[in-house]
Amino acid sequence: KLKDYFKGLDYENIRDKYNRLPSDPDYDPTTLYVPPQYLKEQTAVMKQFWEFKKDNFDKVLFFKLGKFYELFFDDAIIGNQILELNWMGNDPKKLHVGFPEKVVQEKTNILVKEGYKVAIVEQMETPEQMKERIKSSGKKADKCVARELCNVYTKGTFFKDNKTVDTTNFKSWFDTIIDRDDFKSLKREIRSFYNKNAKSENIILTFVNYPNLEIVLSSDSPAEG
Repeated sequence: KLKDYFKGLDYENIRDKYNRLPSDPDYDPTTLYVPPQYLKEQTAVMKQFWEFKKDNFDKVLFFKLGKFYELFFDDAIIGNQILELNWMGNDPKKLHVGFPEKVVQEKTNILVKEGYKVAIVEQMETPEQMKERIKSSGKKADKCVARELCNVYTKGTFFKDNKTVDTTNFKSWFDTIIDRDDFKSLKREIRSFYNKNAKSENIILTFVNYPNLEIVLSSDSPAEG
C-alpha cells in the first residue's frame, strides 16, 4: 500500500495543509498536511522537498539534485509506471526515481499528455554558493542549496521553445487578442464572463470557436456556470 512508504503521513486520513479532511467543504486537494514531527525527522533536502510538495500535492514534482531531476514517493510511482524510470537506492521507505536534466522536456511532455501537472523545482545556487551564504549569514542553517519552484506545466501551458506541449490552442487565443483593437475592452469582457454577466458575443464566440484545454480562475472567481 502507498501509505506504507510514508512513515508519519496518514494517507487513510489525509488532510490538506490547513489540517482539513476531504469531508470538509473547504478541503483543498492541491495541498497536503505534513506533520511537524515528521518533518523534524527528515534530512535537510527532504524537508525542502516536503515544503514544496505540501503546496503542490496535485502536481508531479521534478526536484533538481545536481545534474538530475528526482521524483519521490507517490511522484516516484508515477515516474516508474508512466516514464518507465528505474528505482533508485535501497531504502524501501524512500521511493525515488530520477533522470538526467537534458531530458526534462521529454519527460514533462509525456506526463502532460497523460493529464498530469508537472512542477519544476530548480537549484538556485551551487554548493559553493550555499557554503558562502551560510558563512556570511553567521547563523546556523541547514546545509541545503536554495531551491525554487520555477515552472508549472499543464495541458494549457507550454515551454518557451514550443517543443513540449502542443501550443495550437494558446496561439489561437493569442491571435484573437492581438487582432483586437481594444485590449482593455477584451480584459473587461473576460472579467464580465467570469462574473456570469457576459453581454459581449465576441468573448463567448472566442471560447466556442477556439476549443480550450484549460481555463484558469483565481481563487475568488465563481466556479459555477
